[in-house]
Amino acid sequence: TDIPAYAGKLTNDPGLEEIAWKCIALFYGRMEKVFVLSDSYKKKLVARGIAREKIRTFIKGIDTDFFRPGRNADSLRKKWNLQDKTVLLFVGRISKEKDLEILVESFLRIKENYPDAVLAMVGDGPYLKELQKEYGWRDDIILPGFIEGEELANWYNCADIFTFPSTTDTYGTVLLEAQASGLPAVVSDQGGPKEVIVDGQTGIVTRGGNARSFTAGILSLLEDKELRRKMADRARSHVKNK
Repeated sequence: TDIPAYAGKLTNDPGLEEIAWKCIALFYGRMEKVFVLSDSYKKKLVARGIAREKIRTFIKGIDTDFFRPGRNADSLRKKWNLQDKTVLLFVGRISKEKDLEILVESFLRIKENYPDAVLAMVGDGPYLKELQKEYGWRDDIILPGFIEGEELANWYNCADIFTFPSTTDTYGTVLLEAQASGLPAVVSDQGGPKEVIVDGQTGIVTRGGNARSFTAGILSLLEDKELRRKMADRARSHVKNK
């Protein structure tokens, strides 16, 4: 967990973020080994004075037999009226440090040209009630709460594009799940997620915290169905061979 980034995002206090970094550096500096999930965070720790030789990369994995294309998600589509809809999906903690305001802003821009688009944000967290209050009246923004197991796997199969704007994630296991399910992903260039996909092959990397860039990334996939299909195939292969 990127505790300093969370501290900065949730409090809007750069000073508190800096204090958190000093605590993290002091703590990790006393360890014999430090395991990180991505090269981005290895570089961050080295920049904060942690000896490079202490740091190891820990590779995560998922069950690619469970998360796979071709599941029967018809009942889920019917439940949420997703037939003939273009579904953008986010899965994760519903909290402000995930940059969900960027996702919503991008979605509302996309609706101007794609009125059949639907945004589903699957998960729970402190930002959920605020989103429900502001957008709960809309039938094109779905907030089903925390979901796991078969139903979660079916959500990936319901979707057309996985959208993950977070700039604070150290990795992004949901990106493995999405790609294994045959979903191209749009991510930010900050943090670990950009290392989980292959830019231009299994998804699109956009400028972190920039709604215009994130919107453009999604539109590039919406406008080119053949590119989306190729990325979906490559995404599955990428995760199985990762």
